[in-house]
Amino acid sequence: GDLPFRRSWRRRLLTNEEQQSLARIAIFPQSFNRISAKAIADAGLPLLSTLVDKSLLQRLENGRYVLHPQLRQFAFEHLEQSPSALYESRQRHARWFGELLQQSLLGLSGVEQKEAVSIIVQEVDHLRLGSRFVVETGQPLLIDHYVPGLFHLYNIRGWYLEGAMLFKGAIEQMIQHPECHEIGSRSAVALAALQIHYAEFLHRLSSFDEARHYLDAAMPFVRAHQRSAEIGFALNALGYNWYMRGDYQAAQAPYQEALAIFRQTRHFAGIATVLNNLGNVFAAQDESGSYQGAQRCYEESLQVARASGNQQEIARALLNLGTIAHVHHEYLNARF
Repeated sequence: GDLPFRRSWRRRLLTNEEQQSLARIAIFPQSFNRISAKAIADAGLPLLSTLVDKSLLQRLENGRYVLHPQLRQFAFEHLEQSPSALYESRQRHARWFGELLQQSLLGLSGVEQKEAVSIIVQEVDHLRLGSRFVVETGQPLLIDHYVPGLFHLYNIRGWYLEGAMLFKGAIEQMIQHPECHEIGSRSAVALAALQIHYAEFLHRLSSFDEARHYLDAAMPFVRAHQRSAEIGFALNALGYNWYMRGDYQAAQAPYQEALAIFRQTRHFAGIATVLNNLGNVFAAQDESGSYQGAQRCYEESLQVARASGNQQEIARALLNLGTIAHVHHEYLNARF
């Protein structure tokens, strides 16, 4: 059990600095690296080494550190004795990992996607904890840090159900606050961003009616704040919703508007995605069998995706172009 640790604590075998740092380290729900320890718990490398030497921390082969669950529970109880210290630790933890996720966002949709995912996935428990805290405490600026990155991570990993449950829980908490229903408030925009990304998880789970409900609820708020990224993302989702319902004509308008927004803001991942989606609409409507409109969209999507290193959209565009080549009996081209 943690009895030896309790004795060490009581007999002052730990200095005040070690006690305070270890209590702050208990905020980490899983393993952590030394940079995070310094930023969040003020525990530099010498202090971490001391705690390892005293068998209070374990240093893993990958260089990360972990606190034994029983020791963590005891240290966390000590942290809880000071509500202000607990809040400060949770705030520093949430801000640090929110900023890390935001900095990784470009990599998650670019040429460094594999590396970005491998880094971020190690911190997934920290991200869950941080996102829940900023929602619980109503911090719209930090919620903005978490929403897009968490969506892309969960989407890339195929964690659609877990992502949907996480976002739904956040939405249910936020809608209880009156300011989330005021069209001019930052909280309302943060809620709208959650709803839009939640709708995309619902699409992946084939819940199209519920997804449409959340898209319709969110759109007025992101338009009022002129949040181009969220507007484009929502319009692309709306186009997909129409497409999956078989109304290809209705799907074109939101796709075209989303494409115009992404072109204007030079949002290359958005451009590549919408072009692939728009190509699918043109292909579904093409009765001539030439698929020229679809092919132009796929080719431009491939060009943009390659220039920005977007591996996911490169694969989609190549698959779509290969399908057209196969239909045209151009089997050699279809192979490439």
